[in-house]
Amino acid sequence: TRKQGNLQGGASCVFSRTSSVASKDTKGIDSKGIEFQIQLLIKCADISNVFKPFGIAKRWAIRITEEFLLQGDEELARGMKVTPSNDRLSASLVGSQRKFIDFICLPWFEACAQLYP
Repeated sequence: TRKQGNLQGGASCVFSRTSSVASKDTKGIDSKGIEFQIQLLIKCADISNVFKPFGIAKRWAIRITEEFLLQGDEELARGMKVTPSNDRLSASLVGSQRKFIDFICLPWFEACAQLYP
């Protein structure tokens, strides 16, 4: 199981940079810092589908999974190695969503909650 507050992959890099920006009062943040924080919040909106009511989240999960599978079809057609999450023969909707939630969404939103309590 994932440890509470343990940031995975890119999220830890992004949020270690952001924590110094967010720790200043708003008067001490330059326009680049504000722009960066806005980008972080836009990313929150971008990945928030998993936290919507189940019917809506399920529809989005099906759509994004199909997009990934089409990417895998394209990789295969070009003679490339197919990314595991994009492979029609092995990928699963439930497995893909579980990994997305555990390794992307939860660490991202936990970090946001620390930055913007």
